[in-house]
Amino acid sequence: MDSLHSVRAENVTAIYQLLDGIFRNQPGAAGQRVRTDFPLFFAADNLRNRRVIRCGDQTICHAGIWPRVLTIGTTRLKTGVIVLVATHPAHRRRGLAARCMLSLQRQLKTEHYDLGILWTGVPGFYEPLGWRIARPSGDYLPRTGAARPFLLQQMEQAAPFRLQNFDAEHHLQGVMELQRQHPVRMLRSVSDFRQLLALPKIQVWVVQRETVDAYLVAGQAVNKRGILEYGGSTSDILAGIGALLRAGRLDEEASLPIFGSDSKLAEHLRSAGILLGPLESSKGQGTEMRLVLDSQRLTASHQERLFVWGLDWA
Repeated sequence: MDSLHSVRAENVTAIYQLLDGIFRNQPGAAGQRVRTDFPLFFAADNLRNRRVIRCGDQTICHAGIWPRVLTIGTTRLKTGVIVLVATHPAHRRRGLAARCMLSLQRQLKTEHYDLGILWTGVPGFYEPLGWRIARPSGDYLPRTGAARPFLLQQMEQAAPFRLQNFDAEHHLQGVMELQRQHPVRMLRSVSDFRQLLALPKIQVWVVQRETVDAYLVAGQAVNKRGILEYGGSTSDILAGIGALLRAGRLDEEASLPIFGSDSKLAEHLRSAGILLGPLESSKGQGTEMRLVLDSQRLTASHQERLFVWGLDWA
């Protein structure tokens, strides 16, 4: 009989092997491992929020919750991000992942979460479990290179600044302050910031004058690509992207999601005749799904404004 239970310390090594074999055995994933790609999820104190199914001595299925707090204006929402749902290929189509998900969803309800969120390539699996496809408000620039002339112009018109590689000792506080000014964001501790900004294949830059005036995060990881996150004034964000393109430090193929709360950023790009597409998901690609657990706290107005920052993507 297959046994379903919360993850135990003795299961961890086998789980890494299962998940790396499924999620990191693909083009573009060289050098990546789930353990280092998801350090907060794999923290020892999160074992109780994960499920595993074993068949004899073999680990054959896994799924988990990454607990977060999402803020929309002054409202704080207890949010469970569903992470790394996977079944060994030899054991698929037996309902194992659904068993894990139903167990996790019972926990979400019992522990009074307001919202569940996930990204997937197989939305049809989750819909019978109560999940619904979500499309956040916002716009999407598939290639920053398409806006290169405009972005270089923004850089040239900006007050002189230094574009520097992020250094935690000198820039962490400034980046934290800018992220915390955003009206829609995940709450992060200092430790969260340090670990997320140091993820593999992630680069972080700051636009600096006397202080950190803007920051930009871009990724080349299999699970995090393009410009992922940014903060600061619209003009400084655009100038920073222009400086990165001019210096060859940002791939012109890098995409740019423009979240609904950043309408000025979209307006500036459109004013220059740059075509933007709709933001299909917070990631800009894939299918985003949500499970509303408390509709009184997560109102329709909140849902219209909801998105998830890049470094908080699973």
